[in-house]
Amino acid sequence: QVQGTYGICICSQEDPDILIAARMGSPLIVGVGEEEYFVASDASAFLEYTRNVLHLNDGEMAVLHRTQAHQVSTLAGQSLSPRLEALEGSLEQIEKGGYKHFMLKEITEQPTALLNCMRGRVCISSEPGSPVMNGKVDDCALPLLRPASLKSGVGVTLGGIEQLVGPEGARFTMLDKLRAARRIIICGCGTSWHAGLVGEYILESLCKVPVEVEYASEFRYRNAVLRADEDVVIVISQSGETADTLAALRYAKSQRVPCMGICNTVGSTIARETDGGIYLHAGPEIGVASTKAFTCQ
Repeated sequence: QVQGTYGICICSQEDPDILIAARMGSPLIVGVGEEEYFVASDASAFLEYTRNVLHLNDGEMAVLHRTQAHQVSTLAGQSLSPRLEALEGSLEQIEKGGYKHFMLKEITEQPTALLNCMRGRVCISSEPGSPVMNGKVDDCALPLLRPASLKSGVGVTLGGIEQLVGPEGARFTMLDKLRAARRIIICGCGTSWHAGLVGEYILESLCKVPVEVEYASEFRYRNAVLRADEDVVIVISQSGETADTLAALRYAKSQRVPCMGICNTVGSTIARETDGGIYLHAGPEIGVASTKAFTCQ
């Protein structure tokens, strides 16, 4: 019996037509192709072959047969029916494309990443006197940036925090919780923590709400005092799978505090476990040192 944290895939000489994949704490996804399966920690490993994926949660396993449909269950044997999801992006996004290394490529992709991050969310007016860019706006960018739901002017719409969540009789939106918050706590690790420091400055300056930025690796262990009716916790992670940030999120949820996620990877664990959130849409970031994801955060 395996104990601890793992993402594991098992095969046996005695039954070579079956693969068994299980997850506990480490990211693990299953790619579903035409009469073939792929098991990896990140979708970039099989994006060339299929875009259909199954996301396993902690304590779940998948049994993959060569000639039969796959089966997903808990480690205790309870059968599950997870939804097959389609990946976004293209193969070109995970190739160097003529650059010497991925970090250099991702530095040069920052303008496009920012545009994609704002696409469909930011409304920029082309009317004279617009406060954006001193009234001078590139008309070519306007169709990309103006959501149909917004009128002229400058505005932002974030669908991921405007959806109703929660149990019947106590449903809420993250937008309402943010408006009512008496304190906002931002958790992250590494570059995401530094992005949180920028967020602290902006939120306190514009919203006049106290903001605390915490290292997720410390927040998860120190039994922080949280108030469910006053606080909102925001977790930031490029991958959406950072172990310490996930632990901080789960601690906050155990205290019944509304939690919002900011991450780049669609369908990641943080995206699934938060009450609402915002995708960066920065595209895959292969380089270890964060560039375009930090800019979008």
